[in-house]
Amino acid sequence: MTGLQDDEKALFERMVNDAMRVFGYGRPKAEKLVKGVIPRIRHQAQIHKDRQKKATRKNKVHGSQKRNGPMTRKEIAKLPPVVPPRPPPRNAKERMERALGPDEGERRRRGGSPVVQGGSPGLGRRR
Repeated sequence: MTGLQDDEKALFERMVNDAMRVFGYGRPKAEKLVKGVIPRIRHQAQIHKDRQKKATRKNKVHGSQKRNGPMTRKEIAKLPPVVPPRPPPRNAKERMERALGPDEGERRRRGGSPVVQGGSPGLGRRR
């Protein structure tokens, strides 16, 4: 039982007595089994403490980030766009896809045209 902390000694004794009573083990076998469980209990307690620390931790706010009231139009204009701009087309095919695509060039198309059947099966004109 060396190496046990004060708060673990009572738990250890209770677990040994429960193992002897419930499973019918002798004291040496019950102690051996419980000694294997104690490190796991310590590990779980440490994880629990770490989670509590993270939950109570607050993000630091610098003086320039503190706000008094809503944002002004100038501050809103300085913010980055919500949807980043798309890169320019890499080749003539991409330029045509963007110009003629039914989705205004939002996604690359695998084929199919609103007018002429073509490309992958099932991607042609839908009626």
